[in-house]
Amino acid sequence: MLALVPIGVGDAWLAVISATELWPLAVTGWCTGFSYAVAAHLSWGNGASIDFARQAALTSGAAAPLVLPVAACANALIARGNIAALLKDR
Repeated sequence: MLALVPIGVGDAWLAVISATELWPLAVTGWCTGFSYAVAAHLSWGNGASIDFARQAALTSGAAAPLVLPVAACANALIARGNIAALLKDR
């Protein structure tokens, strides 16, 4: 995807690029949270059910859709610098 974007991309494109780079981290966090919730629930002696699995998936995954765009926008705002200064050392 980086080959399709010219040098000097805008903040919107940089946010899209960052989101495509950060989604595996959000999915990994979601899976880790879901696994922890299931393990904790089963260790307390409660049986597994579809309702619990649905609740655990919603609870553990609630932050992922919020964190991904925030992280991408923060990356676009923080990582952005003067292109001439960034290329000066090369």
